[in-house]
Amino acid sequence: MNTSMSEGYIMQGREMLPAMLPGDTLDLEPYQEGSEIANREVFLCKIIKDESELFLRARRAKCKGQPALAFIPDNLHNERPFLRHEVQLLAKVTGLHRKGAPIADNYVTVYA
Repeated sequence: MNTSMSEGYIMQGREMLPAMLPGDTLDLEPYQEGSEIANREVFLCKIIKDESELFLRARRAKCKGQPALAFIPDNLHNERPFLRHEVQLLAKVTGLHRKGAPIADNYVTVYA
């Protein structure tokens, strides 16, 4: 797994505390117009698009008229939230630490 990342959110060899346990699922609904940030928690996500991987920070967002949460880029609030099949939730950004299980073993897949 490539752990390099632009803007320095992950560095090679850094280990992270998982936000959820491996195998946990998040029941995300497709995005609808209108969303707001649900809380201040920031997560590290792996976005899979066009056979490429992008690592970036994201916040959970509540979409208008839907009870489930989506993910929206932390620094791009005007972009559409990620669809559930695009996201692997890696860790809470506030959970960065040097001891623990490697990040590659602790991502949570968001199932479509």
